[in-house]
Amino acid sequence: MIRCEGGRFQWRWYPGSSHGEPLLQQHRRAAGQNSIKLDTVASDILGSTGRAIIEGLIAGEQRPYWLADKAQGTLRSKRNQLRVVLRGHVTEHVRWMLRRLMEELKFLENEILCLEQQLARDMEPYQAADFLRFLDLYIAKTRSP
Repeated sequence: MIRCEGGRFQWRWYPGSSHGEPLLQQHRRAAGQNSIKLDTVASDILGSTGRAIIEGLIAGEQRPYWLADKAQGTLRSKRNQLRVVLRGHVTEHVRWMLRRLMEELKFLENEILCLEQQLARDMEPYQAADFLRFLDLYIAKTRSP
């Protein structure tokens, strides 16, 4: 895992990741242990609907109708299918696992944002230089007969 501290990036092993298993697979496994198969209806379980449903599960919500009503976008038309796949009992342990995985996901998304911002700052001088070179070429071409 990359950690951004004081503008420096450091690699470190994050114990929340079981042997490097991708985070999405961990979400699917955690939810699937309790017969909740969100990925059979939603192709992107970490999209806005998937996150809303996962947050509801973490909060202790068990009612499939309530969870399915969190559907957004194209999944709103699949609410009946969502109600079927969201039937199941989520244990406290699975809620804890989902909470940890969501925290890890938010952390990683923040790290990516930090890295993108740093790269943008580092690239600014080159972008300005490229623009000035382009401007010089454009002026030279428009002035030549």
